[in-house]
Amino acid sequence: MRIKGMVVLAMMVSLVLSLGGCSAGEKAYPNKPIEFVVPSSAGGSGDAFIRTVADILTKEKLINVPTTVVNKPGGSGAIAFKYSAEKIGDPYVIQSTPSTFIVAPILSKDCPNYTQFTPIAMLATEPQCIIVKADSPYQTLESLVEGSKSKSGGLTWSFSSVGSYDHLMALQFARMTGAKVVLVPQPSDNESIVAVLGGHADVASMSMRSALGQVEAGKVKMIGVACLERAKKVPDVPTLKELGYDIVMGIPRAVCAPKDIPENARDVLIDAFKKLAATERWQKYVDDECLVPEEHYGDDYTNFLKVETEKVEPLLRDAGLVQ
Repeated sequence: MRIKGMVVLAMMVSLVLSLGGCSAGEKAYPNKPIEFVVPSSAGGSGDAFIRTVADILTKEKLINVPTTVVNKPGGSGAIAFKYSAEKIGDPYVIQSTPSTFIVAPILSKDCPNYTQFTPIAMLATEPQCIIVKADSPYQTLESLVEGSKSKSGGLTWSFSSVGSYDHLMALQFARMTGAKVVLVPQPSDNESIVAVLGGHADVASMSMRSALGQVEAGKVKMIGVACLERAKKVPDVPTLKELGYDIVMGIPRAVCAPKDIPENARDVLIDAFKKLAATERWQKYVDDECLVPEEHYGDDYTNFLKVETEKVEPLLRDAGLVQ
């Protein structure tokens, strides 16, 4: 009888462990430090996003292990993406996935794309905007389009970095409206602003965050934002969608894990990021950094990446950047 009782007890223990999703000796996830990988140098807005996220996750006790942030700049993000993609099955590596996560794999077949990762969460975007000099004759998008068609040679449009979302914004706008523009790349958003202020460019596209200081100083005018809803920081500036241009473009603030991580780890991470998005500190960060909330988790985020890739690829092809 005693042996029979021990067998029954062993069976019950086995059943409990199987229902709990782990086996004897397995530790619950997470049980060691998590590494966050940033595809850029320390100090930029993408780096600040990940450091803020990591800090909130630990201080709000949304995860119970330490975090580290590792910067792997280079190759337009490819170095970082390759590093993380090689960590197949490892839920202790979390990759920051900004716009270069979408663009770089289209430009280079050697760069892993979203299908080689486990999408976890997208929390917000850093929206693109269109600016002109405060006293520009083009005070609306409509007058900008009309002016581009009447001005000999078209309008000069400044943006930072070939293949960036600044560039794609200009390409998509010209493609959709038929506006005639001469695209002039600059090293940074700041230099695009200088070009507009100096009269060397008629218009520029950039992140709303980059333009806000000069908008508030009254030196430039923001005539449209490429987000789903009007931004809190500039409530009087219309979205491109409400003006009849179906253009939504912003740098995602999001993360993925390597491919084939355990299902329970994926669920834990998604839940932690959902809770993070509801914290007061995150919401303040969104407002302070001129971000626009846009949440996608798990499969929904995978679909976002698929749709965004399908939108971006033809723009890059039109620009002659895809071989």
